Amino acid sequence: MKCRKSYFLSMVLLALLVCTSVVFWIILPEPLARNVPAVAKFIRRAVLYPPQKKLVWTAEDRVVQQQLETMLAGREPPMRMVFDRGKVMDGRVVEERPDSVVFAGQLGLSGEVTAAIDRERIVSLGPRQFTLPEITLRDVRFRRAFPDKQFYIRPPFTILTEESFFSVERIIEQQQILYDRFVDLFRPLLNGARLDGIQLLILSSADEFELCRLQAGGVEKGASGFYSILENRLIVLQQRDAEWVKDGHRQIAAAAAQEQKKMKTPGGLELLRRWKNEARSRLDARAGATTQNILRHEGTHHLCYSLGVLNRRETARGWVSEGLATWFETGRPGTAADSRVHELKEAAAAGKLLSLEQLTSLSKCTGALQYAQAWALTNLLMQPEYRSGFFAYLAQIRQDPAPYPGGPVDELCRFLTVGSREFERRWMDSMRAL
Repeated sequence: MKCRKSYFLSMVLLALLVCTSVVFWIILPEPLARNVPAVAKFIRRAVLYPPQKKLVWTAEDRVVQQQLETMLAGREPPMRMVFDRGKVMDGRVVEERPDSVVFAGQLGLSGEVTAAIDRERIVSLGPRQFTLPEITLRDVRFRRAFPDKQFYIRPPFTILTEESFFSVERIIEQQQILYDRFVDLFRPLLNGARLDGIQLLILSSADEFELCRLQAGGVEKGASGFYSILENRLIVLQQRDAEWVKDGHRQIAAAAAQEQKKMKTPGGLELLRRWKNEARSRLDARAGATTQNILRHEGTHHLCYSLGVLNRRETARGWVSEGLATWFETGRPGTAADSRVHELKEAAAAGKLLSLEQLTSLSKCTGALQYAQAWALTNLLMQPEYRSGFFAYLAQIRQDPAPYPGGPVDELCRFLTVGSREFERRWMDSMRAL
């Protein structure tokens, strides 16, 4: 009996030891983890990034798929009219007359422009041929998770949002431009990985975005958008509804109310009204531009991992991922956003710029200055003099994401045509010259 109890106690202690070891490797900070055995690091990453379960269709999924197909088909204009000068109009026939056809051309999802077209101008008029895009199981599950949002699909993009049709069209256009530029630039690094569809959730509610942020886990508080590796999805808060924009509108309204008390003439009140409207318009335009920057930033994260430029298990080099994302976040890749330049100028003036060792040692960028310096480092590396070496560096860390024994600076500079001290000097000079 004693032997049996002793055996049972030994097994319990062994199980506790194993569990404690696993938890230890999971929570162990990355800098300390650099010296652990390769097997332990493999286990740690396998636990943190488990393989994705294969999705299987259910009866409910098929019902939603059919509903989405019916909805998309109903959005398509049924007729196409071709004019004598080659102009094409899609829509529906409202009325046929002996000498003309009253045709409603479709604008967006619900808008129409109706006109009577002389028959002599019509080259052809008939049913419009179209092919519905494939609705995948991922699309269906995406829709089921957010059933109150409008559903749009333009392969490879699937979007759920409350934004208008024309706003979505602009977003898709910008994302397509980003995709084309990214693929063209990084073609030497593309390793045959294929996109599994780009899912984009654009939220108008700050509370709803915050809930998604908390559910994703690991997303910094105060973020305006993020790319979820596990869900392979972009989630962005429309900045028009962000708190900083709402606060700006409150300040404009308060300033206008204060000035209105001083106005004594109708002309003065009219000037105040114009100022108020223009100030609101400038703020809304800034919010729109910021939303586009966020979409490009997070979209770059998606492309980096989906197209295989970066290894999704790479966790030691935070500047690489954020540097590439900030490099693409503006309308012209490589052009820094005003906020990034402002951060660099202030830090340079105050002598607070991070060294190359400090930046490249970060496992994650958290502050505005870290993001700005990650952009500055990436921007320098993307110049013709360094680009081929930078691409070779990216290819190496993709293949072997384990930390380099010689340190992050030596790891990078061994691929460049310049020593580490000289390269850091040029990098610092480039930031001070902004």
